[in-house]
Amino acid sequence: MTLTPPIDLSAIFLNSASEATTPVTSDSMSNLCAFMGLPALPADHALQLAEKVDAVRAAFEAAGDD
Repeated sequence: MTLTPPIDLSAIFLNSASEATTPVTSDSMSNLCAFMGLPALPADHALQLAEKVDAVRAAFEAAGDD
């Protein structure tokens, strides 16, 4: 999956702000944009961002297992 750097940074920030046991979904991303008064994300970008947040979360969990 190839994303632009702003989306990668957003995934890192969103991972830090999210509850570790709550799944991040494309709906979560859309709701966050609406809450913050930002333009709506296209559905494919919302899904990519949610997947990136989960990947960041998994990387942090794996690093903590060492």
